[in-house]
Amino acid sequence: MLLVLVNQSYSKCDVREVKSDTVVKERYLSGGFYHYFYNYVNLYEYVVCEYETLTAGEQLDIGNRSIGNISYITFINSNVEVVYVGLFNRFTNVSSIYLNNSNVHVIEPRAFAGMENLTKLMLQGNHLNTILNWTFADLKELKSIDLSLNSLSQIQSYAFANLMKLEVLSLAYNNIAYIDDILFSSLIELKVLNISHNRLNTIKDNAFLYLNKLENATFSYNRLRQTPKFNLSHDQLQDVDLSFNELTQFDFDNISSHNLNLSNNKIDSIHWSSTKNTSNLDLSNNNIMNIVKIGKGLLKLNLTFNKLTYLESEPFQLSSELIELDLSHNKIKSFQQDTFDNLFQLRFLYLEHNQLDVVPISGFHDLSNLEILSLSYNYLNGVNFGTFRGLQSLMKLFLNNNNLSIIWESSFHMFKRLEQLNLDNNRLSFLDAEKLMSNCWALKTISLHNNAWNCNLLVEMLRIFMSKNVGIFKASSFNVPNVEGIRCTNENGSLTTASSINVNTSSNHFFNNLDAYFANSSFFNYFDNVLSDRDKKEFTSKDCSLQNKKFFLVVTVIALLCLIVILLFIGLFCICCKRNSRGYEKKIMNEFEL
Repeated sequence: MLLVLVNQSYSKCDVREVKSDTVVKERYLSGGFYHYFYNYVNLYEYVVCEYETLTAGEQLDIGNRSIGNISYITFINSNVEVVYVGLFNRFTNVSSIYLNNSNVHVIEPRAFAGMENLTKLMLQGNHLNTILNWTFADLKELKSIDLSLNSLSQIQSYAFANLMKLEVLSLAYNNIAYIDDILFSSLIELKVLNISHNRLNTIKDNAFLYLNKLENATFSYNRLRQTPKFNLSHDQLQDVDLSFNELTQFDFDNISSHNLNLSNNKIDSIHWSSTKNTSNLDLSNNNIMNIVKIGKGLLKLNLTFNKLTYLESEPFQLSSELIELDLSHNKIKSFQQDTFDNLFQLRFLYLEHNQLDVVPISGFHDLSNLEILSLSYNYLNGVNFGTFRGLQSLMKLFLNNNNLSIIWESSFHMFKRLEQLNLDNNRLSFLDAEKLMSNCWALKTISLHNNAWNCNLLVEMLRIFMSKNVGIFKASSFNVPNVEGIRCTNENGSLTTASSINVNTSSNHFFNNLDAYFANSSFFNYFDNVLSDRDKKEFTSKDCSLQNKKFFLVVTVIALLCLIVILLFIGLFCICCKRNSRGYEKKIMNEFEL
């Protein structure tokens, strides 16, 4: 009876098989005939312990099943408060153990003795608060261990001793405050280290001295006030994340990483003469008011959400190899003409959400490779000729959400590659679409929402853009006067043009009155009937100041009247000449008779 009870207590651990998709044809001899059958190859087996409660002194049992082909053991919704010595004695060939969310409170030292083939140990989501010395000392083949989401506040110095093949270690989401010089000294093959979301305030100087193969280190969401030191020979270090700490300054000589994240700290200034191997630097969400120097080699710099106000060329020295620069969400009021000098490789420049009211002429003259420029969400009220000099490679220009009331299309003459232009949320009332397209003939999309457009002019603009296969971003202002959802007004008023001569109110009234007079005249009605549909289409396809076929009819009438006057004048002149010649001949004849 006792044996039955024991079997029942262990019956929840089942052995399951994973078979190959490959089918093997087998045969056996019976009754003088061969019988054939097909069988799937058994790749490996694994143990599943579901709703299991293990007490001290018990061994994991799977009954009479063979354990030679078992690859891993996993616990689901189980209760293993203590991982004691001998629990896994029989499973010496297992390569992985999953003890996630199993209510583990204690792991006895050498609890995994004999498991020389174990390469992966998952212990996340438990209630561990201490890791004792030599706990994992027998796992010489271990490559990955996950201790995240526990309550660890203490890890003894030799807890990871002998783990010379360990490559991945996660200690995230614990209560660790201190790391000494010895803890990681055996982890010479470690590549990934995650200590994020802890209470780290102190890391000893030599804590990472022997981590010569480290590639990724994450210290985010801690309380660090000093820069941790890394071995400067770590050329392979790819990513270091120190975001969301309490750093007020940063010593760049201590870390050499390709990607360095220092966002969301309290850094107020940057002085960096050499970037070594760092190519991507994130300094967003700090208190930076001044940048003294950024060293060579940097390719991407993020300075969003800081306190920059003036970008003076002397202190603001950037790497000439920079490809992307993000200065958005600051308080930049101005920059000098030579602020961005020598940034010949820059391709992306973001200056949105600042306080710029003017852009210096030739302020981008060295940015010959720039592809994207964002000046949106500033206070710009105009763009002068020469502002965009040097931007011959620009493909996307964002001028939305400013105070622009005038656009000089000719100032875009260098934009031979411009594909996208955003002019939303400004004060524009006129845009010469033909002239713009003559300068930006590669334009593919344009956005014109929320400006002061006249509806008639807006219709004509959209017609021209669509005839050039330029896409229009549609808006949703359908409850007010609009064209394709783009807000406009039917009111007459002065037009702000982008030509060299502004169209004033008096000239508008003159042409409007002239147009109305001839539209009601018999001349217009007569010529309107005479003209064929083909002629009308040719007239309407041409450009004129009034943009109306009536104007062409008026010009035609005036031209014909002028021609008639000229012909009459010539006729009268000829008649006068003929009379004079006859009088002269008669006078001569009289003199001859005398």
